[in-house]
Amino acid sequence: MPQRDLLNRSLDAGKDATQKTQDALESLVRELARNVEEQATQVQELVQELLERGRSTSEQVVGSIDRELRDQLATIASTSKANLRRLEDLTGVRLTPAAPTKPAAATKAAAKKAATKAPAKKAAAKKKAAAKKKAPAKKKAAAKKATTGKAAAKKAAPGSAGS
Repeated sequence: MPQRDLLNRSLDAGKDATQKTQDALESLVRELARNVEEQATQVQELVQELLERGRSTSEQVVGSIDRELRDQLATIASTSKANLRRLEDLTGVRLTPAAPTKPAAATKAAAKKAATKAPAKKAAAKKKAAAKKKAPAKKKAAAKKATTGKAAAKKAAPGSAGS
């Protein structure tokens, strides 16, 4: 029986060691899982923070660009107006529209008249251009005839001198 007692004690000791090892491993796995979960939470928080920073930075950049564009356009507009006024002063011709009043219909009628006159001028210009194109063609033909006539005269002159 003492042998049996020794065997039972050895089995109990092995079971205890195995149980302690299993408990230690389970504890370690739970701790690792907790750490991984904490890290995942931290990573999610960091990602959210980075996204928020990116959005706010983008909004700031868009705001800065918008302000700069508005400033530049205002500068260009005021410079253009100043240049236009100087040009009007130099030429004596009013280039900027006057304040709109009741006779706006008269202005529209004048604009329509000018629009109808412009195509007539274009048609006349096209006719003149066509006439100019035809004229050089006639000159070339006349020039060919002249050179042909001169060549014939040269051929006749030596032949008649030799006879």
